[in-house]
Amino acid sequence: AVVNQSFVDEYLPRTNPLGRYMEHGAPFTAPGSEIVGVVADAKFFDLREKAEPMVFYPISQKPVNAFDLILRTAADPSSVAAEVRSALKQINGRLPILEQHRLDDQVENSLEQQKLIATLCSIFGLLALLLASIGIYGTLAYSVAGRTAEIGIRMAVGAKRTHVISLVLRDLAASLLAGLILGLPFVLAATRSLESFLFGVKPLDPLALLGSVLLIGGIALLAGYLPAHRAARIDPMRALRHE
Repeated sequence: AVVNQSFVDEYLPRTNPLGRYMEHGAPFTAPGSEIVGVVADAKFFDLREKAEPMVFYPISQKPVNAFDLILRTAADPSSVAAEVRSALKQINGRLPILEQHRLDDQVENSLEQQKLIATLCSIFGLLALLLASIGIYGTLAYSVAGRTAEIGIRMAVGAKRTHVISLVLRDLAASLLAGLILGLPFVLAATRSLESFLFGVKPLDPLALLGSVLLIGGIALLAGYLPAHRAARIDPMRALRHE
């Protein structure tokens, strides 16, 4: 028999597995199946599955009713499919060939559910981003409107428009920083629940987290700049009479 690396790690750690005997997947003494090779772990049913101890027997020892033939080729698999079927017919003309698939297609088909979930998450994420942008803009517009008299006084005593805009944006940046500090622990906790939906991607990806922070921060600054720019264009005397 041939075993995988997980089998060796679980049942025969720190020993040479070659030449050892086993029965029913556990180390055993002769008579039994002799371990003649070790192969790397592989995924058989799901890309997210955890590698399990596995044993592989020659088909001559454990005959099966059906099996898969896996072929690696440097050419396009579709172009050599007919030649493979012809070669199999020459070996055994009564051997039925039920279906054939490309490995890439197999992988794509196994990820259909995950792709659907990812698409829905993207749509809901964009919707949440839109609602958050509208909320930020409305909150900042209301906040800036409440500071109209203050802005008028500052401009009456010589403050420039750029100073008014920078004042509003500094206050916004302070709020964003506070929100980031308060929200980061919740983000770290939420990533653990997403781990089961991911393959080949770490739940806590620093680049993805940084990109999200920059995206939200950029939208928030843009949402804050618009009412600040509008407030900076108000005539100081009109602003002073606002109250």
